[in-house]
Amino acid sequence: MVQASGKQGLNALLVVLITWFLITPAPSAAQDSARALPASLLRRLAEVTDGQGISGRVYIVARYAFPHEVLGVFQDRVRADAVVARGQGLGLFGPFETTIPLPPKFFVGGCVHDGTKSAYGICPQRTAALPDVRSITLITRLQNGDSISVTYPGPTIDAVFFTLDAMDKFAFPYYTRLVGVEETARMRADLVARLHD
Repeated sequence: MVQASGKQGLNALLVVLITWFLITPAPSAAQDSARALPASLLRRLAEVTDGQGISGRVYIVARYAFPHEVLGVFQDRVRADAVVARGQGLGLFGPFETTIPLPPKFFVGGCVHDGTKSAYGICPQRTAALPDVRSITLITRLQNGDSISVTYPGPTIDAVFFTLDAMDKFAFPYYTRLVGVEETARMRADLVARLHD
C-alpha cells in the first residue's frame, strides 16, 4: 500500500507507478500495456493521485498526449471506463491504492499571505472535513460598491490565486516541475492575454 503525503509520498508513489507499469501483465480494455509511458505522464499520474484527498482504490483517466490532461479520478471502475469510451487518446490507469495519514481538512478562511512577509498570517481560522465541503463561494467587493461572486465545487479546489505575482511565486514553479518549462510558459502567456482582454 502506498502512503501519498507530501514530497516523500509523491516520490514513493512515482516509484510504485513505474513498477506497476513494468510488472502489470494484463491491460484493461482502455489501456495498451505494450505502450511505453513517458516520464511526464508518470509524474502527472503520481501528482494527481497524491493530490486527490481520497483514501482507497482510484482509477485515473488521462490523455496520453502531453500535457496529459486528466479527465477524472474515480473510485468506480465502471465510471472511469465510461469516460475513456467517450474520447480518443485516453488511457485508464490504475487501480492505485492510496492512504491519507490525516483526515483531509478544508481550511475555512484559508491561509493568508499578504505578499510582504515570509510567513502566513491567520491560518486556518476553522477547519471542516473535506468531504463535507459542498462548495466554496468567493465574494470580491469593489470600491464602487459592486460585488463579484464566484462559486467553486468544494472538494475539487485546493488553492486560489488572486494575482499574477502570486501565480509567478507559487503556481508556475509547481507547473514547471509538473509539465515542463514550455507548457508552463504557454499557460502563463494565455493567462496574461486574458488579463489584457
